[in-house]
Amino acid sequence: MKKSKLFLFLLVIVLITSIVFGCSKDSESLGKDNIEAFLNEKVKLYEKRDKIINIINSERDNTLPLGEEAAIKSDEDILNKELSHIRKLLTKREYERLIANRKLIELDILSGKYDKIEIKDIDYKKISEDKEKLVYQLEYKEKLYLEGELREERSNKGEFTIDKGKDKYLISYIKEI
Repeated sequence: MKKSKLFLFLLVIVLITSIVFGCSKDSESLGKDNIEAFLNEKVKLYEKRDKIINIINSERDNTLPLGEEAAIKSDEDILNKELSHIRKLLTKREYERLIANRKLIELDILSGKYDKIEIKDIDYKKISEDKEKLVYQLEYKEKLYLEGELREERSNKGEFTIDKGKDKYLISYIKEI
């Protein structure tokens, strides 16, 4: 009787341990999930092209009377709202760097040269990991379309640094190689 209670107790402990540790994602998969979400959100920017162009054009209008400064701020808020899904995947510093260097809203989006993009064949290579950061090198293909027709295919390489936060992982640096 004691052996069966001991066995049952150990079985419960093993099950609880496997549920707690087995169901939680490891840092590697969390890092990859974050990068993949970022790439997917970047793809969605092509669908928002017209709205983004309208916002950017209104920000560039330097002939606004003094009282219309609030309209510019409002447009900035709208742009930030359009980019909010990407913004939540990045540190504030990296988001601002990508915006300032026009790495989120690329010329291909603004020019209308393409209207759809697909990202395929993502290959992750972990470069390093410590308690605070995770670094991946990525290789992937971009397929660029206009009106449903494939116009260009590119191979890209990049390096993503991810900060391991207590509650979530955020991309803190993206380097094109």
